[in-house]
Amino acid sequence: MYLKEKSLENLIIDGENPYFSAVGTMLLSKDGKFLAAELGDPAVAEIPEGVEEIGPMAFEKIGSFTRVRFPATLKKIGEKAFAGTAVTKVEFPDSLESIGAQAFSYCRGLTSAEFCDGLKEIAPQAFEGCPIGEVYIPASVAVLGNNSFLAISTYPGQISQSFRIDSANTHLQTDGIALYTATE
Repeated sequence: MYLKEKSLENLIIDGENPYFSAVGTMLLSKDGKFLAAELGDPAVAEIPEGVEEIGPMAFEKIGSFTRVRFPATLKKIGEKAFAGTAVTKVEFPDSLESIGAQAFSYCRGLTSAEFCDGLKEIAPQAFEGCPIGEVYIPASVAVLGNNSFLAISTYPGQISQSFRIDSANTHLQTDGIALYTATE
């Protein structure tokens, strides 16, 4: 897997542009609700307050940052948004509703993910290839895509992995080793 090499230090968008705006090296929609792309190589991925959606592949394969800070306004993380990055821990805001397909796939240093109440969907392969030790799924998660956590503990020398689901979750079940869709 390769990492993107980026050297942009600042992005300037004409204030008269009716479609886009910028914060540092991030390209956003004019209203600031959609983050389309990170065009630099930040030390910390700090998503601006007001962003509701992080677009597909927005930070994919940017290699330098290990931390990401999400705004309280975030509702959706797009497909492959952080795939292949060096992020080590994520704490999602209570506003987050959906994590897209392969959003954090192959973040090989990602050992901790704190899911929030209010999260409704974790799409297929969202955390594929991530060595997360303990996965706790809140009661609000109704949709868990296929292979959402595929192969996260198969790397040599990795810690063992366990799954827990909030007891109030009526959609999913676990045996501690794997996650399943609950049957009636």
